[in-house]
Amino acid sequence: MRGFLWLSCAFELAYSGVYIIIFNLYLLRLGYDANFIGLLLGAGILTQSVSAYAIGHLGRTVGPRPQLIAGSIICMVGLTGLCVTDLLPQVAQTPWLFVTNCMAWLGGTMVLVARLSYLMQLTTAQNRMLAFSFEQLAAGGAGLLGALLMMVAPFAFGALLGVPDANATPYRLSLLVAPLTLALGLVIFLRHRPELPAAPSELDDTRAPAIAPRSDRTIRTLVNITAVFGLLFTLGEVAPRYFFNVYMDESLSSSSVWIAATMGLANAAAIPGSLLLPWLGKRWSNERLMLAMLVLTSTMIVVLAVFHTELVASVSYVVLCFFLRAIEPVFEIFRMTIVPPAWQSRMAGTLTASTTLASAIGTMAVGDTTDHASYRVIFIVSAGVMMVATLVFSGIVARSSARSYSSRSSDSPS
Repeated sequence: MRGFLWLSCAFELAYSGVYIIIFNLYLLRLGYDANFIGLLLGAGILTQSVSAYAIGHLGRTVGPRPQLIAGSIICMVGLTGLCVTDLLPQVAQTPWLFVTNCMAWLGGTMVLVARLSYLMQLTTAQNRMLAFSFEQLAAGGAGLLGALLMMVAPFAFGALLGVPDANATPYRLSLLVAPLTLALGLVIFLRHRPELPAAPSELDDTRAPAIAPRSDRTIRTLVNITAVFGLLFTLGEVAPRYFFNVYMDESLSSSSVWIAATMGLANAAAIPGSLLLPWLGKRWSNERLMLAMLVLTSTMIVVLAVFHTELVASVSYVVLCFFLRAIEPVFEIFRMTIVPPAWQSRMAGTLTASTTLASAIGTMAVGDTTDHASYRVIFIVSAGVMMVATLVFSGIVARSSARSYSSRSSDSPS
């Protein structure tokens, strides 16, 4: 499992630690506005949405490990292409950004869809919560490391080259850290060939709440309802997650150091969350944990909308990310154990398709809405959507039974 953890950490450092922090700032220094950023991110996420369902089916044929390798390579190529945008003629930059960004998102989709199936194969019901939490902890630490590097990298490169902060070159060189890190993680992953645990029984009793479907039709319905929840949840988190740095830069005039420090602390929020989850998982069911964190997430988005100051915005964003990070492993285990093992790849692909479709729609909508509405209004709407998602999840819980699927079996979707 060590090789997988290295790749997971490298992916998280490249994405959350570098791409999310630097890419938008890089685009702003190339002369693009929030509207274009929303379109570009939306196009990349739409690529993920369109490809995710097919990738989920592909996983049943080739397995998760080849998907992790191929996805990492494609993602590296796309990220490297993004890093040379400002070296191209002006007329070629816009189409180049769309092509390479979509390539990066396509590779990232393959990694994300394969990741859950691969981790489910490496774990059993007895160690799954601990393993998922530890993976989240390690990835969060990698994201924090990336954010800390991004606090100083643009200024270090700027000082070395003797160019001002408004120049795009220091941000291009900082963005280059993402594909280099991912390449290192992939090399380490390829050097490890883990042995999978013996397959346990088809059903096992765990504290993870789940629905035990009795027919393929029931399973499909469950997958679809879960996808609807994922769509609403993602629509609710799009504005604070993808546009927080733009909001801080444009609305609050925050410095790049402050933005990077805030987002670094947000990545660090995964650490206490990951440490608490195994302990909470022994006392609370996954449903109770999810419902509590969904309510608290909605509350923090409201706080972010109401208090329009740099300090409060930063604190509320860090706390918000704590809950968003804590939700991830709980929901991952929940959705992968409520269907038979043969359906897990399809569940991962379908949910990724619905959430990325929501991200594409949300980023494009938010990017366009910033010209007509304040971020306060946008965040309030986001909180409302998150509350609706909470109600939908409550409906899923109401249909749950006492047992869960958590191992590989011969059941196959028709």
